[in-house]
Amino acid sequence: MRKTLLTLILIMIALGFLHAETKLTMELWNRWTYQMIDGDVTKNEMALKRGYFRLEPKFSENIKGRFNLDFFQR
Repeated sequence: MRKTLLTLILIMIALGFLHAETKLTMELWNRWTYQMIDGDVTKNEMALKRGYFRLEPKFSENIKGRFNLDFFQR
């Protein structure tokens, strides 16, 4: 199943770059945490909590595809 899905994605990407109009987008959500207790800084950190990478090839008006990669931190 994984090999079939990977093959399909790679074919879509290759055809997308060769014969189609391709749109690449990425969205990232970050978080800055700052905690102070009794005047002392106990936590000061920046973290990437969630992100999306999207590839959208458009072959014609009737045929287009979408590959979406979602990554997150628990």
